[in-house]
Amino acid sequence: MIVDNVNLFDQVLEDDEYVVRTYKPHKGRFWASRLLGHLPGLFLVMIFLLIYVGVSAFAAFSTGTAIVVTISVAVGLPALYFAIEVLAGIPWYRSRYYCLTNHRIIIQCGIFAQNFRFMDLSRAAERSNGVVRFFF
Repeated sequence: MIVDNVNLFDQVLEDDEYVVRTYKPHKGRFWASRLLGHLPGLFLVMIFLLIYVGVSAFAAFSTGTAIVVTISVAVGLPALYFAIEVLAGIPWYRSRYYCLTNHRIIIQCGIFAQNFRFMDLSRAAERSNGVVRFFF
């Protein structure tokens, strides 16, 4: 998404440098990658917790209590992690901007302080076998 926040990058621009365009990450792609990217790992953790906690709980508690404890831990811990991931993603998305200048690419990130990452345009892309690879 193209944004009009040129003044965000004024403090890091060089004398002969000007902003060509500023961008914000695509909201749908950001949330899809952030949330869907964790699902396979969360399912593996849930399976591990079901087995590990289930064996321990059935040895220590009665059957009904063991089932409740096993399901609570196996679903509750991954759900807690997922909720923290969602809540942490909100300020991360709000603070992320991309800037294309005539000399380099600048990324503004940082939740508590403004951090900037830089990449010269001459080094930004390397072409091999028809694939463009970006290095940040």
